[in-house]
Amino acid sequence: MSARPKVYFTPPGVDFSEALARGLRARLPADDPAAMARVRLYLNARRTGRAVSEALEHGRPAAFLPRIALVGELAEEALAAAIPQGRGRLRRTLALMRLTEAFLVGNPGLADPASAPALALSLRALLDELQAAGKGAEALRDLELNEHAAHWTLTAEFLSILADAWPEYLAEEEHGAPDREARRRLAVAALIARWEASPPTDPVIVAGSTGSTPATAELMRAAARLPSGALVLPGWDPAMAGDVWDSLTAEEPRPEHPHHHMARLLSDLGLRPDDPAPWDETCPAPPAPARLRLLTRALRPAPVTDAWRRELPEQAAEAAEAVAGLTLLEAETPRDEAAAIAAALASEAAAGGTPALITPDRVLARRVAAELSRWGVAPDDSGGRPLGLTPPGILLGLTAGRLGRPMTAETLAALLRHPLTADNRETAPEQRGPHLRFLRKLERDGLRGGTQDVDWDRLDARLRARKDPPEDFLAWFAWVRAALTPLASPPADLPAAVALHRRVAETLAAGQAGPGEENPADLPLWAEAQGRDARAFLDGLEEAAPALGASPPPGGYGALWLALIQAEETRPDPARVHDRIRILGALEARAESASLMILGGLNEGVWPAHPTPDPWLNRQMRKTLGLASPERRIGLAAHDFLQAACAPRTVLSRALRDDGGPASPSRWLVRLENLLKGADKAALAAMRARGQALARGADGLDAGPRIDPAPRPAPTPPVALRPRGLSFTQVETLVRDPYAIYARHVLRLRKLDPIGRAPDARDMGTALHAVMEAFAEATRDWTGAESTPAALRAALMAAAERELPEAAPWPALRRLWSKRLARAADWIAAGEAARRAEGRVEALEVKGARVLEGPPGGAFELSGKADRVDRLLDGRLALYDYKTGSVPSSKQIGVFSVQLLLEAAVAEAGGFENVPGAPVAAAEYLGLSGAGVGGKASAVDFVKHPVADVWADLGALVARYDDAATGYLSRARMATVRFAGDYDQLARHGEWSESGEEGGE
Repeated sequence: MSARPKVYFTPPGVDFSEALARGLRARLPADDPAAMARVRLYLNARRTGRAVSEALEHGRPAAFLPRIALVGELAEEALAAAIPQGRGRLRRTLALMRLTEAFLVGNPGLADPASAPALALSLRALLDELQAAGKGAEALRDLELNEHAAHWTLTAEFLSILADAWPEYLAEEEHGAPDREARRRLAVAALIARWEASPPTDPVIVAGSTGSTPATAELMRAAARLPSGALVLPGWDPAMAGDVWDSLTAEEPRPEHPHHHMARLLSDLGLRPDDPAPWDETCPAPPAPARLRLLTRALRPAPVTDAWRRELPEQAAEAAEAVAGLTLLEAETPRDEAAAIAAALASEAAAGGTPALITPDRVLARRVAAELSRWGVAPDDSGGRPLGLTPPGILLGLTAGRLGRPMTAETLAALLRHPLTADNRETAPEQRGPHLRFLRKLERDGLRGGTQDVDWDRLDARLRARKDPPEDFLAWFAWVRAALTPLASPPADLPAAVALHRRVAETLAAGQAGPGEENPADLPLWAEAQGRDARAFLDGLEEAAPALGASPPPGGYGALWLALIQAEETRPDPARVHDRIRILGALEARAESASLMILGGLNEGVWPAHPTPDPWLNRQMRKTLGLASPERRIGLAAHDFLQAACAPRTVLSRALRDDGGPASPSRWLVRLENLLKGADKAALAAMRARGQALARGADGLDAGPRIDPAPRPAPTPPVALRPRGLSFTQVETLVRDPYAIYARHVLRLRKLDPIGRAPDARDMGTALHAVMEAFAEATRDWTGAESTPAALRAALMAAAERELPEAAPWPALRRLWSKRLARAADWIAAGEAARRAEGRVEALEVKGARVLEGPPGGAFELSGKADRVDRLLDGRLALYDYKTGSVPSSKQIGVFSVQLLLEAAVAEAGGFENVPGAPVAAAEYLGLSGAGVGGKASAVDFVKHPVADVWADLGALVARYDDAATGYLSRARMATVRFAGDYDQLARHGEWSESGEEGGE
């Protein structure tokens, strides 16, 4: 080994790949073209390797290339050291899930076995971190968890899966083959031992890594001491101040600083900050030295920021130079940020540049890609797209979620709507059209308004009961049923579950015509890069499935699929991406250069991300085990920020708001702004002005002709088209929202029920009405002596037991509504006893109608159904209407809530079936709320609102709308502003309500 470590650097802001290639060529003999092939180059990422190879090949199509390896893999070195390689990572993950599930089954009460996939992945991450730090899972046994709070005892039980069960699995099932991280550590140790025994004569160079993981740091230190070795640090600043160096190399270091890891590495090698030499002699200094000085000052460790005051005059003198080419974009929302970034990328590319967006925020990256699609541009995105969010991934996810569980109406519709369903263009190119037509009929006639879970027999009967079904519709539905019903049967084990999953997905994709003679692999489902990646993932899962053993718990396959696929990414075909616009992660950006560098998502919690809470170990436990602090990643993110922000032309971008409200700027932006405010406010203002110009340019993309807000609609159809009859409740609608009457009766539009409608207040009202009707019918002939509160209460609850199972087929809600009725039972029984003392039940759910003669447009019929009509002892009538919500107030009765008043007008005229006409003495709304005493009654005041006057008022209302000039005004007198009408969207409510116009009482 060499006595003096050989350490080099490239300054922040340079093109690392180009600089590394130039330095390599400069150090190799020009008369030996094969010398490059003898170089062993260890890099930090595959993209870095490609970039370095392209830089070395530039202008030299027949050039030799070095042998490149990744410090994170070292597969060749592990094979050379005869370190056994275990089975695939997916298989081991499934095995860990099996152990976790077995532990949960054996320890009931700790967690649901269905949570085993998520818990196993968390344990997998802890195991990787332990092994990367040189610790085995056995080290967890040495933790004195019992000395901590009681909940750590539970943690100790869980960690026994790694400490005890996992080593046993490796010994028995994998013949002792180590895990990936452990294998890499062993490979590094074996490689270093071989170097020490026989130092290589050919060059060995480790470049592009900061040494943030222990194994990588060991490899870097060993390579630096080789006689023919070298270490090339990316983005190192040799002009680091002494107090900063001392802070970074102290016993309690500052892991948030960008040079933290490299400083510790140099200190371990016995070097000072100015000892590393420039790797590329043609570019020994950063491209923007004033910018670098500004940023390094801003990123000083907190204990030494007092130097800001001392260096303020120097900073003020070069502030304008430091921010030249630096732009601060502060968009209002994440969408505005994405639009501005996309516009800047497209503009730069159109001018012949090579722009790049660097961001760890994958949501922002996808938004920018979506914005770029307006120009037909697909950027080269290093992070790709989550496989589960691609069309094949979505179809597979929908089917996985129903495996072993009943089909739901919402999922059934989503599966059949999916663009890859029935998309077999080879065997049936015309089947997609009929498929969509049949789907619309299935939704309207079978799924809308039905229950959430699909009962295939009932659905089939419902569809067959419809008149004149389209030709081949029932055959198509039979295909749908045959394709999807196998999902509900729990498979025997995971291999069977994966095979069933694949079969159902391919059956749906092939369509009713089937795959024909073609290979299922040729289906559009598996086409293109995303389809091939989805199929490869499914193949890998099928191959690894035996490691799980038995089938997941009922419904657990969907959770397993979601847990495994969320880490999978897919990238578009290279031929389809733009060759100059790139979206890069922070790691890939170390090796890239760009004519315009955009750093997006610079908000606290995004870049840098908040330290991830460790669900298993606290800080003291991590320190005991020798694991890095949670802030380690902040230092890595700070280094990537510094490296990219030193590019000659840079945009620092953030959104002022996120989905949850105001967003906090990144700590680096806060420091930069504070420093510039003290040094040169004009420089900061210039940065912001350039950012505002970018934002304004993006604003114009969506600008269109100015359209004045629409007025509140009040259509005036011809009188002949206006309704000549309404129900009791529709008259109230005519008062509150006339436009709804116009839409329903003139345009004949009906609101569609949702697919797989969840039970709501309407269902509760229907169920409780059924109970009250059955109760009243059962006690109709009871005399006053029999109608005691206790007897009536018992009869009410007996009626509930009979009626609720049919009226409410949802067990949980049935219990809830039954409890609500029980709370109101005493109040109902007491009131009913009083009503029985005054009369008897005459009619229940009785239909009635009365014709209003004389309106200008002709006779008008009022009709409807009364919940209950009683005959009093004196021969007069009493009307009752059951409410499950609030009852109308005395102020609302007669103005808006006119239902009982109109029923009284019909009853006095003898309009109800089998109910002879008589004066109405009483009418009450009975609110069965279950709150307070159990309910609330609201009586109609017939002195204040005589029935004759109500009938006359109805005549005036009808006459008013028989005038062709009277419009059906939208939301004329709504009960509350928040109340949503069925036809608000048709009335374009959002356009005119914002102007302050609103109906009300």
